[in-house]
Amino acid sequence: MYQNKKQIGFSLVELLVALVLGLVVSAAAIQIFASNKGTYRLENALSRLQENGRFVVDQMINDLRMAGYNGCLSRGAGVPVNDITPGAIATSNAFVLFPYAIDGTDSIRGFNYGTSDWVPSLDASLNLSGVVANTDVINIQRASSCGAQLTSAPTSTGDTAIDVVDPNGCDFTANEVVMITDCSVADVFQIGSLTTGTDTVALNRAGGTLSAIYSQASQVFRWQSTAYFVGTDANGQPALFRSSWTPDGDNDIQADDFTTLALASGIEDMQLLYGIDTGMDEYADAYVTANNVTNWDAVRSIRIGLLLRSDNNITQEPRSIQFNGATVNPVATGDRRLRTVYTTTVSLRNNTP
Repeated sequence: MYQNKKQIGFSLVELLVALVLGLVVSAAAIQIFASNKGTYRLENALSRLQENGRFVVDQMINDLRMAGYNGCLSRGAGVPVNDITPGAIATSNAFVLFPYAIDGTDSIRGFNYGTSDWVPSLDASLNLSGVVANTDVINIQRASSCGAQLTSAPTSTGDTAIDVVDPNGCDFTANEVVMITDCSVADVFQIGSLTTGTDTVALNRAGGTLSAIYSQASQVFRWQSTAYFVGTDANGQPALFRSSWTPDGDNDIQADDFTTLALASGIEDMQLLYGIDTGMDEYADAYVTANNVTNWDAVRSIRIGLLLRSDNNITQEPRSIQFNGATVNPVATGDRRLRTVYTTTVSLRNNTP
């Protein structure tokens, strides 16, 4: 008589069941991991878009709110700012001083892309190489917030030396453009050279004649010119650029006097609408593109529209988005980047009485 031995180990069926259960659990874990990773990438991309959007909007708002700042001189009062060229500024440059006289009306100037080019045309002296087609450009001009007071009054409008004391450390340099004002009138001129004294600095004008004999209470401010535009950064990504005029002391105003900085990547498009006062009530009655602005002094506010995109494909499928009254549809190109829109309206404080 033989006795059956006890079963040892698992049967084949049990092993197969365990294997299937293990695969199911592993698949679930992988699915959860993949889902979490996708959620993380989406949230990270959205967070970066929001951060970039807030940053560039804040930069533009700060500059636009100061557009047309002329020290104590009120632009809204209709007092002209006199450009004393020719002779005062060595080389005419539309970016520094628009191809129009500085008369207090051109604190901003926009450029809207039409069917094939910008309107008004982008002057070559703007030095905005690489501007992305179908995007807008804006130029902002104002006096710096740093001012230096005169130590003595000029004796005539032809005096070339303007003596100032510079306790604020404005650090004026030769060949840069400055503005002098006594709160009633102003002149914009170029510094030909500097003569440094013990406590004062003589700003020797490059030429021209002042429109008034300024009192000792007058102040001199550095003139600033800044442009915002969409270009392509070093990584091949669209970005918002800020180009500012910084004189290099070579006795001219040329392309090498401009410092261009990429503020943030992922800015795919910028569209600007200008709120114009048509009812003579100092409020914006209509918003139009730059090519439809006939009087820049009538612009009371600017509506900024930015389209931002992630650097890489993020979404499962291409997503369309509404921007500037149209649908941006990347389906045809298979573009799965995440996109978002930033819109804000900025009041031009110095463009109203």
